[in-house]
Amino acid sequence: ALKDLAIKTKENLSIKSFRLIKVGEGELVQDYIHGEGRIGVLVKVKLADASKLGDPRVKQFAFDLALHAAAFNPAYLSRNQVEPAYLKEQEEILRVRDADQLVGKPENVAANIMKGKIEKLLKQICFVDQPFVKDDKVTVSQASEKLGKELGTQLTLVDYAYCQIGVEN
Repeated sequence: ALKDLAIKTKENLSIKSFRLIKVGEGELVQDYIHGEGRIGVLVKVKLADASKLGDPRVKQFAFDLALHAAAFNPAYLSRNQVEPAYLKEQEEILRVRDADQLVGKPENVAANIMKGKIEKLLKQICFVDQPFVKDDKVTVSQASEKLGKELGTQLTLVDYAYCQIGVEN
């Protein structure tokens, strides 16, 4: 299929990477293509009660999550996926960058300032902690919980994949 497409478009095409997302009981995968096909996103949500998968609000919410991922390109799904070494490195960068804010502060106050900065960073890079694209007053996680309550079941964002043409993921 790739060779046929290359012949039709007269372009040298190659697949640099791919991602397989398996779908199980009570799960839905939704796609979103943005920018003339330059960005593609898949999101997978899971419902505790699989009978609720047919509800149109579930599909719309999954689509909105995919739109969100395309817009904000989160680096991680959740905090537990962030490597401790990365957080330590970021803390050191923030400590150096914002040294003037920490000068003369008691150690516990400086530690709390750094904790707040790391918390802010996590809200920027973790999908479930980001302000939701359709309502920035709630996080993605809170929006999931809200819809889950409306549906009478737990709804969870469990996986996503972001792909951009020309960028290795």
